[in-house]
Amino acid sequence: MPSSDRQTAGATSIGVLMSEELRRVLRRRATWIVGGLGVLVALVMVGISAFTSLDGHGVYRTTLNGLMRPLVIPFVAILLGGPLIVEEVEQRTLPYLLLRPIPRAQLFAGKLIPAAAVGAALTGAMLGIVYLGCEVPSMGWGDTIADFGVTFGGVGLATVAYTAVFAALGALFSSSLYAGILYYGVVELVISQLPIIKLVSVQYHLANMTGSETANPGGSSLISALLSGASIGLPWWVSMLFLAGLTVAMTGVGGLVLSKKQFEI
Repeated sequence: MPSSDRQTAGATSIGVLMSEELRRVLRRRATWIVGGLGVLVALVMVGISAFTSLDGHGVYRTTLNGLMRPLVIPFVAILLGGPLIVEEVEQRTLPYLLLRPIPRAQLFAGKLIPAAAVGAALTGAMLGIVYLGCEVPSMGWGDTIADFGVTFGGVGLATVAYTAVFAALGALFSSSLYAGILYYGVVELVISQLPIIKLVSVQYHLANMTGSETANPGGSSLISALLSGASIGLPWWVSMLFLAGLTVAMTGVGGLVLSKKQFEI
């Protein structure tokens, strides 16, 4: 078969795979339950802002930093990413998946992209509702829309990155939950609090993009801030590049696992 025909066939196969995976994700009851709960929580926070004396800006920041960043985003990602390959093994459909004429990294990406997109849509919807219902009435559009754009991008990218991490770990350890929970507990909750190495955690870069990681008020140098554990305040685009790079790297890891690992079917 000529190379152009093989490329066309591969692209068609990836498109079919992504379409099938999107339908699979949307058919899961858990997807709709989590999405419904996210909207419900967002509406509750809007109600608290509207019908109590609490400041809408404070409610918005509390929802973002107290609920979404440490809980909602990782939970949505592990729910959608963890089962990507494990589910294929459990349903004994993995051999048929691997027979498709698609390189393993692209095959992994074809399954990851729909799940990550749905996850980002769920977390983005929750953030958007709270922003419109709490932040805008309190602070207005003009002073908040630029920061919201960066925050919205950070939430979406973090959801995608987490989904890729949990999908790769699920494939590597044949576990849709335990490996992801262990990773989150060790890397994201412990390492993200330590000097220097916190820069490898999604939580740090998500906090940086959402404005929770601010510049060191003492004016210390970058090296001093890294060593002391003080806030660094990197430009938001550095965190964006890190999250995008982590997603690509984990997609490669997932493809490598599919190529090398002998799964028990």
